[in-house]
Order: sequence, then C-alpha cells, then structure tokens
Amino acid sequence: MAKKTMDVIEEFREFLVTYLRGKTTAEKRSLPWKETWQFVVAHSNRVEAYAVELIEAAGTLSEEEALLVRAAALMHDIGSLDDRRNHPKTGARIATDFCHNKPHILEVINPKVLASMIIGHRKKDGKEKKLPLAILKDADILDELGAMSVLVASYEVDPSMPNYYARVLKQIEKNEFGFFRKQEARLSTPAAKKILRRKFAFIKDFAMNLRDELKGTDELKL
Repeated sequence: MAKKTMDVIEEFREFLVTYLRGKTTAEKRSLPWKETWQFVVAHSNRVEAYAVELIEAAGTLSEEEALLVRAAALMHDIGSLDDRRNHPKTGARIATDFCHNKPHILEVINPKVLASMIIGHRKKDGKEKKLPLAILKDADILDELGAMSVLVASYEVDPSMPNYYARVLKQIEKNEFGFFRKQEARLSTPAAKKILRRKFAFIKDFAMNLRDELKGTDELKL
C-alpha cells in the first residue's frame, strides 16, 4: 500500500500542475503573487507537507484516511483560479472528474469523500471533530505563517520610507501578533497548535531583535 500511496499522490501532484499551468485570474489580490498559478501549486504542496506532519503526529489515521487527506490537501485550491468565491465546490468537481478517469485511483480513494473534504476545508472555527478534515483545515491555516509572515509584513511597507525598518516592526507588532492569536483559535488539532506556537515564538523573537537593532533611532522624527 505504501508504494501505491506514493504513486497516487504523485499523480495528484502532477495533475495539479497540469491543470493549473498557464491559468490566470482577473481577481486582484493584495499580494500579487497569489494571483498566479505557480502560487496555487506551491501553496497546495506546502499544505500537503503540513498535512503529512500532522498525520504523523496524530498517529491514528489509517493508510486510506491519510491518503485522502494528502490528496485533498493537493486538490483543495485547484478551483481557485476558475472561481475564487466558489473554489471549494469547483475544486471538488475537478478532483472528482480526475478520479473517475483513473480506475486504479478509484480502488484506493472514494471520490465522494474526497469531494466532501475539499468542500469542507473552507470553514475553520477550531471545532472540527473529524480528524482527517481537521488535519486538512489546520494544514491550510499553517501555511504562510512564521518566516513568511515577516516577508509579507515587509512587502506591505513602502521601502522608500527612511524609517522603513521601524515601519516593518510596527506592522509586525500591530498586525501579525493579533493575526497569530486569531489563527490559533481556528485550529483543531494539538499538533497544529504546537507548530503555530513555535512559529509565533519566532515572530516575537524576530520583532524583539529588530527592536533591539533600532535602539537609538526609535525616538527620532525623520
């Protein structure tokens, strides 16, 4: 089953790229790289990697359940460039059609269950009781938190400002700290909360070090 699992996951991974390659969206987002098909592919693969980590931490999913979670992680945003608002339902249809065209995948994955997980991934309130879906939701939340948060905060500040570093610090302390606390409330699994707290510790440590390096300039009005 292990080799078959990896073969199936690689097929989903390849299909994700094949389906999305060259697609664009008319929707303008605050972070422009999120408008690209390459971002969706990279994000989906990172979510799948987090899902693997959470599956291993839980240690209670069957091989079939773990396979479903990983496939759903790769497919959860595949419909986002076709229809951002309704992307879970769009993605569920795309993934289901893919499965039905692959008889050997139907032997190990129930497309109805896969579709249900993709559709269900959007609502994240920290109260998910079904472990496979909880892992999928939590893995999605964990992406782009931590070191990536610093990059996002720095992007949102005008680099031409003479007090750029101080503005980045303010952006992190004002927005990222509160954002992390909100994300923790949306998580359902203990393992995901542990990962988030580690990421939050990194952000707080980064802010502390940046504040220390700004000593002597924090009161300047430039």
